[in-house]
Amino acid sequence: MKRIILFALTLSFTLTSCKKNTEVQQTLLADNFEELQFFKKEEYKYIITEVEVDGVKVGDKLSTHKSRLTSINGNSAKFILENNNKEKIGYVYLDTENSETIEMIEITSPKYKTLKGISVGNTFKQAKQQYPESETHGNNDKKTILMVGDYHFLLEGVKFENYTVDETKIPADTKISKIIIRK
Repeated sequence: MKRIILFALTLSFTLTSCKKNTEVQQTLLADNFEELQFFKKEEYKYIITEVEVDGVKVGDKLSTHKSRLTSINGNSAKFILENNNKEKIGYVYLDTENSETIEMIEITSPKYKTLKGISVGNTFKQAKQQYPESETHGNNDKKTILMVGDYHFLLEGVKFENYTVDETKIPADTKISKIIIRK
């Protein structure tokens, strides 16, 4: 039954999407069938994987996505990332050693969700429920990040200087302000 559903969805993508987006969606579907069954087909374009958002991957060359990136005040390492409808997704940061390679993507739009449905604006509690294996850490910048795999959820207004964080001290309703994907 799963194979029939997979075939039908793949065929649907082939007939309705452009070639590049179709390839991305087919790979996404094949690799993540269990999680994707909870998304509507029109929501697939708003999925954040651990390495990609809206067809832009960590490790891609800057030139591949130049039409969707806007430099910020002449900054050559940070760019605004927009989708094809010119809606802001977030930011792209270039590798400091190779200024042509995308090192990190920071998602600030609440439209985009991880494979388990977590987006900017969701709470610490919701993220922990979906990713119970996640770990929370502080850093020298006094930012607190919930990490699982290559997802990094920046928590709003919670500041721990130490790397080790007592999660019981984080209010359950603390919001996620950014989702960061990096290698």
